[in-house]
Amino acid sequence: MGKEKFKSLGKNYLGVDMVYNETKTNKIYDEISNLLLKEIAVGDLGVSKGKYLLKKIYELYDEGNKEFEQYASCKKGCSHCCCLYVDCTAVEAELIREYVENNFTEEEKDVFKDKIDKILPLLPTSSEINENSAHALNYLKEKIPCAFLCEEGTCLIYPVRTFNCRKFLTITPNEECANGTHVVKLNPSINNIGMYSISMLSMNITRYKKLSVPNGSEFKALYKGIPSWFKDGFKEIYRNKE
Repeated sequence: MGKEKFKSLGKNYLGVDMVYNETKTNKIYDEISNLLLKEIAVGDLGVSKGKYLLKKIYELYDEGNKEFEQYASCKKGCSHCCCLYVDCTAVEAELIREYVENNFTEEEKDVFKDKIDKILPLLPTSSEINENSAHALNYLKEKIPCAFLCEEGTCLIYPVRTFNCRKFLTITPNEECANGTHVVKLNPSINNIGMYSISMLSMNITRYKKLSVPNGSEFKALYKGIPSWFKDGFKEIYRNKE
């Protein structure tokens, strides 16, 4: 076995040199790529198979992301980023829907739905986000907590949180995250392969094939703000494009 290689991303907010195991992260990158080529790209997948593959991507990504989490200022309960506009694909929304249905009482689901109903009038549509990213910034200024955030500042759907939630790691001091004036995020290469694989996965699930949008000369999966998928509650995701 060859010698492992390490690289640095510079220094974090504490002045600590952010050294990571490049050999390990490259291995994770390759494993997600193989999953994409051998099991996702075949197409015509069922929803159950799609959720299984999504969990595999999450599992691999989370393992690789441990290399970078140690340098982030993000800590359990800080939740400053949980007021951001966060979008996801249909298969990610379906995993959340299933988790909520299986783990919460009807009363708890009603609380989530009440929060979602209050958020929706203020939430930018996917079209608005694609046209002008300023909509996301304006939404952040409203400081609206995620519908799945509890009063203690922790995520109630943490095991099935979206990829965009998982990859949001900041090396900005906590107080700067709080006021949102200056946020520096980590963006390792496994972020890119993770995003691409999940987009392809969602498009290759037969039920969600129509939920795609133009992306240059190709297509990518439709991304919608998380609450938009649950307009009708948690019996099934809301599959209209807007």
